Amino acid sequence: MDEASLAQKAAALEAKRKIKVEGEPGIGLRLDLLRRMIDELDADTEMITLFGNPPSSKLAIFSDGKNMSIVDAGIIKLKEDQKLRFLMKLKDIYEKTLQEKS
Repeated sequence: MDEASLAQKAAALEAKRKIKVEGEPGIGLRLDLLRRMIDELDADTEMITLFGNPPSSKLAIFSDGKNMSIVDAGIIKLKEDQKLRFLMKLKDIYEKTLQEKS
């Protein structure tokens, strides 16, 4: 996907973003925890195989105002089994990061 396509995709996501209503609960993620998760993804050989090096350059954080997730940015076309491996790895990293935070 070229930069123009990425810009169009980003603009479409921004257009879909809901305007936050005052008093509506938000979401957040501490940056140090996010950094740990990114470092884990970038160091994982399976993720490097799927996304290239570094994997984080092909991933994005998506939020709908109530939920936040790390997703494939659509740059690499993953097969279903690859998507499942990616999601399982994210789950493992997320759980590990939450355990380390305490």
